[in-house]
Amino acid sequence: MLTSCANALDNADKYEKVLIVTGRTPNNDLGLENIGIKTAKKGFIETNEFCQTNIENIYAVGDVAGKNLLAYTAQNEGALTAENVVEGNFIATDNFIVPQAVFAMPQSASVKVLDFSKYKDAVFGKFPFTASGRAFIEGERTGFVKCAVDKTTKRPLAFWIVGAHSDELINTASQILKSGMEYISRETMFHPSLSESLLNAYEDALGKCTELVKNKD
Repeated sequence: MLTSCANALDNADKYEKVLIVTGRTPNNDLGLENIGIKTAKKGFIETNEFCQTNIENIYAVGDVAGKNLLAYTAQNEGALTAENVVEGNFIATDNFIVPQAVFAMPQSASVKVLDFSKYKDAVFGKFPFTASGRAFIEGERTGFVKCAVDKTTKRPLAFWIVGAHSDELINTASQILKSGMEYISRETMFHPSLSESLLNAYEDALGKCTELVKNKD
């Protein structure tokens, strides 16, 4: 197994076993069948958009419901469901944009609108960290920000980030998508910052990024 791309021959390590994880199943040995709670094929508890089971006064959140299988989404579902229990179902938990990150080297992260697949006329922009003043200052110039934009409405649809601090930047990208913000190029962003790379990638998708010099074909 190679542990580094550079000087690969000097960084080849041997291991006796490699663990590959391919999916998860819920640990719901709770006697659910005794009270009639419905479960799906893989054993996940079936819930509606309010995390409510088929039994009106019983709710299920987190991994056991088989939605996002992420700790932070489970926490959010739990908080919102508590409000629904007290106030009556009024906050749907299945329509939230969920950012995700991979803690590798380099880091990577992504977020997209829920109905992203239906956009057939999206345009894409890309801004490399080699063009970022802040990345230069911090010595972290590996990576890029990529953005998908609806060609008609100019609405940002998705962000993909590879590089240092991707896990932090993706939260800002998520808020941009959640706000449904159009024409984010009109927003003022602090300079120099890594977060302005989101704006630069968006502008590149529209052919308006002044931070990039591209060769004319």
